[in-house]
Amino acid sequence: MPERALDPEALHPALWRASQLARAGEQCVDTWYATLSRQLPGGGWPTGSLIDLLVQQAGIGELRLLAPALVRVSGSNDRGRARGERRIVLLQPPHAPQTLGLAGMGLTPSSLLWVKSQSSADALWAAEQVLKSGSCGALLFWAAHMRPESLRRLHLAAQGGHTLFCMLRPLAASQDASPAPLRLALRPVAGGIEIGFVKRRGPQRDAPLYLPLPAVGGLREGRQDVAPHEPERPRVATASSGVERIALPSGAAATSVDASGRALSLFEHQGS
Repeated sequence: MPERALDPEALHPALWRASQLARAGEQCVDTWYATLSRQLPGGGWPTGSLIDLLVQQAGIGELRLLAPALVRVSGSNDRGRARGERRIVLLQPPHAPQTLGLAGMGLTPSSLLWVKSQSSADALWAAEQVLKSGSCGALLFWAAHMRPESLRRLHLAAQGGHTLFCMLRPLAASQDASPAPLRLALRPVAGGIEIGFVKRRGPQRDAPLYLPLPAVGGLREGRQDVAPHEPERPRVATASSGVERIALPSGAAATSVDASGRALSLFEHQGS
């Protein structure tokens, strides 16, 4: 029998040999880190599925890890300005996004939507609308606690599109079940982060991967430095829907689209 006929992926793209990394049937986004890409099925961050990033604490380098992929899916040009193709949604971040730091990674306020909800139910609703609409390039969702059925709902919603969807949760959640096909544990180490492979479509890897992280400016891949200035501080505006609209500096995008195609206002310009 021909060797190709014995290849599990020839029978169905969801099958793979336990001794090999799956080639992944879904589209992937290059991580920019060759060492990490070689350890991921498909050679990059999978889109259209849930990625579970389990962090020891916020701010250990998780955004620097994701920034090159976020720049790609947002459609930013070489000067770091978004062409308005697809937005990056930051849902329930633990701290206010720092616009100057994000610009140093190649992400400008005009490419970002910052969403802050008043309850976990509102946050879950907002995440589902973003995933079902397919209007955004990536969704980063920070959550301290998430029920298994809620994770399944989000994973199902993500499978209907090609959004890069990452849940950022506490490291302790690695002991809980998750439908995410890719689960990584992130811990800080000198000069970078340590990545543990909790779950992936392929052989188990017990040894963590040490990944050096460049300084913020080193992620811009030759883009011009941002002129120094004092970043404008986002402010919070009220919203009757339970999802607060967050004002970013002038020029920031103000809308997304819900599953039915209606404009969903998530942000307000300052002074509006």
